[in-house]
Amino acid sequence: MARRKPTFGIGHRFAVASLAIGVALVAALVVVQTRGAKRAIRERARIGADVALEQTAALCRDRLAKGQGRALYGALLPLVGLQRFVSIDVSDPDGRPIVQLTHPERHRGFTQDPDGRRADDDVVEFEQLLADGDRALGTLRIGLWVRGINDDLDRITRHGWTTGLGLCALIAFLSWALGARLSRRLRRLTDEIQRRGPDDFSPLDARGTDEVAQLAGAFNRRQDRLREERARRMTAEAHRQDMVHMIVHDMKGPLSVFRSGMPLIRERLSADARLGRMAEMLSEGAGRLLRMAENILNVARVEDPDAPIEKKPVDLAALARARVDAAAEAGREKAVAVSLEAAQGLPSCLGDPDLLARVLDNLLLNAIEHTPKRGRVRVGLSSADGVLRLEVLDTGPGVPASERERVFEKFRKGRAVSGGAGLGLAFCRLAIDRHGGRIGVADGEAGRGARFVVELPLTARSAAGPKRAAGSSSSSAS
Repeated sequence: MARRKPTFGIGHRFAVASLAIGVALVAALVVVQTRGAKRAIRERARIGADVALEQTAALCRDRLAKGQGRALYGALLPLVGLQRFVSIDVSDPDGRPIVQLTHPERHRGFTQDPDGRRADDDVVEFEQLLADGDRALGTLRIGLWVRGINDDLDRITRHGWTTGLGLCALIAFLSWALGARLSRRLRRLTDEIQRRGPDDFSPLDARGTDEVAQLAGAFNRRQDRLREERARRMTAEAHRQDMVHMIVHDMKGPLSVFRSGMPLIRERLSADARLGRMAEMLSEGAGRLLRMAENILNVARVEDPDAPIEKKPVDLAALARARVDAAAEAGREKAVAVSLEAAQGLPSCLGDPDLLARVLDNLLLNAIEHTPKRGRVRVGLSSADGVLRLEVLDTGPGVPASERERVFEKFRKGRAVSGGAGLGLAFCRLAIDRHGGRIGVADGEAGRGARFVVELPLTARSAAGPKRAAGSSSSSAS
């Protein structure tokens, strides 16, 4: 059994959709949370810088207002040693430096970035004027170390995206696992349904409460309804078949007696031409009714798929010769010549001899019935391409192209003149179909009349055997 090529099923589409939605949500969450965290850190840094600036400015104002400029150096020296400070510069109103202090482990690169955004340097400078009332005391400049803040912001960004990517990977794995599981269950359910034969009504595994289990349960309920409907139809069909067989069987007895007595009645009424013709018509009608009853039984038999069909090698040439000889008598009554042309050394075919004989009888009687007086019916047999080909040609009105499929339907009459119920050709198609062959109708020779063609498969041994040169043999009656 060929392995099925994997397909991008509904489960995988569900997985991809879930992954896309999950990635979008995680990305949005990471961006929002990271921005919020950065905003909070910047705000705290600004507040801290404002507090440091205000405290340092208050210290400087107090000392400068008291004229303790020299003591200011000693007061500010401990501050510049703190972690956040890089430099502290105090100048007088004329811009002359009073105090210049630098952290021993920091550089004095300054940048004007009061919002605390990352710049090329790691120091942010703040400046404030010092005054005592209306008297200017000088200017204070402090540089604050912001690398730690920037490192914290970078760390938050990295942590946010790392966490987000981890969540995305987890969502991808779970989505794909769920999608693959759903696809496997749907594929198993589909394969199980496709493996079921037309007569297999066994239930599927419907355990669970999800949609796949509900689908299997719905299929099982449908199977139950189909099984009940099939049982009902089989019972009705069996009753119909029994009734048809009973009616036809009861008809055949009186019809046979009636037909067998008609020659004697016709002989006694031969003196009166009108009564003799009436007796002849009654005899033909009885024969037609008898054939109709037999056709009903034959069609009922081949329509039943459980009815056995015997399959054994059949010499179709000998069978056709016997049926042509039997049909010759009916042809004489209508002044119609019936002949057989068969290739020499034809191989056998597998089939039911009784059914094939009835197919030949129906085709011959149909051709004779639709052939006018002094017409001709010819049966041809040949083999080619692993099939036996049987042709029945007549010189009647033919079958129009629009009617060539309908003539094989039950209760259809495809020709202008027909005395049956439209079951003979329907039986022929059903019987040939049961043999694995084909039957059709085309124009006769030179576009005149009808040509019924039957193709039957040869047996394996005969089809592989050597082909002999074709010859011909014929028998005729007029």
